[in-house]
Amino acid sequence: MLSIRVSIITFILTFFIVMILDSLKMHSFSVSLLDALILSFFVSVASGLLVHLLVCQRVKKLTDSIKRGQIERDAFDDEITELSKALEENLGSFKKSLEKEKHLKSTLELILYSFSHDLRTPLTLLENSIKEMPVDRSLKKDALRYIDLIKDLTDQLLRVGRIEGGLEIVRRESVNLVELVWDACEMTTKSYGRKISFQYTDEMEVLVDPSKILEVTLNLLRNAAEYSRGPINVKISKTKNLAKVEISSLGKKIPYDLNVKLFDLKRKSKGLGLGLFIARRYVEMHNGKIGYEWKDGKNTFYFTLPLT
Repeated sequence: MLSIRVSIITFILTFFIVMILDSLKMHSFSVSLLDALILSFFVSVASGLLVHLLVCQRVKKLTDSIKRGQIERDAFDDEITELSKALEENLGSFKKSLEKEKHLKSTLELILYSFSHDLRTPLTLLENSIKEMPVDRSLKKDALRYIDLIKDLTDQLLRVGRIEGGLEIVRRESVNLVELVWDACEMTTKSYGRKISFQYTDEMEVLVDPSKILEVTLNLLRNAAEYSRGPINVKISKTKNLAKVEISSLGKKIPYDLNVKLFDLKRKSKGLGLGLFIARRYVEMHNGKIGYEWKDGKNTFYFTLPLT
């Protein structure tokens, strides 16, 4: 339709232009009516064909683009389908892994419970028997102390098993850190008869599991009481948005090659036991840090916790 319209318009314009030129009697230009009609016809046909070719070429390009787009879209749809299948397969594998992990955790928890029960029962019976035995009091005291050590070690082993098995749960609540640390100091004083100086800058509220943070504090205080001499110094301070608890005591400086591994489970050294590893993991569960430093001629253990 467009090419026909162009041909008609071209025919009319060419005819009128030729006739106007003829009427003006321009130099060396003279044409009859028939010649004008023939010239206009050929010009209009040529212009129509040209427009037709241009339009056809444009339509062909547009058609090819649409076809390519459809092909690309089909390829894209295929990729989406494959990706969806892969995601479904991965999701299925992930669900199976979760179920397997849940089963393993349940099995581990059962093993730890059985281990604890099977070991504690004979220890309790042995403890009661020793208390009733008519033996020297000092021997009885030593025997009971060793049983307490075995019980303590058993508790620590079970706790390590729960931590590494992902069975420990953090039950957070708002706690006055100063009061919690003070309670730990009083408990340590009663157990070891050691003098503890207590210093704090202000009351501090932290969102923690109180039983776990109490265990961390008690562990550090016990180590200070058992492996140092003189008074034990406890200081609580604020550093930016953190609360910092420091426990210092006199004693030999811990060598660098040992202090960098103090809180590791696999370190090979005597003393301190598994307590420091448990303390580190408990502090990390609360997004805090724990460490050791030689400060003012004293061994200083510290841990930090976010303030509420």
